[in-house]
Amino acid sequence: RDVVTRAHRGEPVVGLRDYTACPSYAPDIAWATAKLLSQSRSNGTYHLINGPAISRFEMARTILCQAGLSTEVTPQSQETMDPGWIPRNAKGGLHNNRGPKLRPWTEALAEYLPLLHSTFAETPTP
Repeated sequence: RDVVTRAHRGEPVVGLRDYTACPSYAPDIAWATAKLLSQSRSNGTYHLINGPAISRFEMARTILCQAGLSTEVTPQSQETMDPGWIPRNAKGGLHNNRGPKLRPWTEALAEYLPLLHSTFAETPTP
């Protein structure tokens, strides 16, 4: 949401090129959690993610492209972040080795973007 909001406002969009993560879509997590809760042997820790892992820079570019926005994304390194930034492990993506497999995050994004666009249509631009 933040990437699209910034693009709509004409603000710069930056993305970390040296930090990867696995995006997750809340409705997919809710579906997988319900599925796990319905199983009698679903104890332990589960990493439910809409992989695959991707850099924040590539994630922002993909989001804007799928949203039909041509805003440029500036790659940034963790080394250049504000002083309050806590450096992350460069490979921050989790793996879903057990439990329900979720669809790729780009498919979830395609479902989410029309909902997001409708909020921009309802909100007056400053």
